[in-house]
Amino acid sequence: MKKYEYTYTVGAGYSHLRDNPKGWTEGTVKTPHGLVEVYAQGDDENSPITNLNFQIGKRVYVKNIQGKRYTHRGIATQAKRFSKEVTENKVDMAKREP
Repeated sequence: MKKYEYTYTVGAGYSHLRDNPKGWTEGTVKTPHGLVEVYAQGDDENSPITNLNFQIGKRVYVKNIQGKRYTHRGIATQAKRFSKEVTENKVDMAKREP
């Protein structure tokens, strides 16, 4: 069994997004409020979805954006907005969209 442990420092504006040859993007975006894990798939014609996961303590906040595929820059912008909304309590997590 192999075990890997490591640590690294992320600076301002850090994002580590990578494209998979099968058509999805995944990675991490550093925001002023913490790290947001992101995943995006599809294109503008084939059910695009972007998934954002932001953790504070033991709670994970999730936002799914359907119907639009974002560039790396757009994903980073959405991640920063989402983390800001969560930390400023502007997100009603009990509200669910169909």
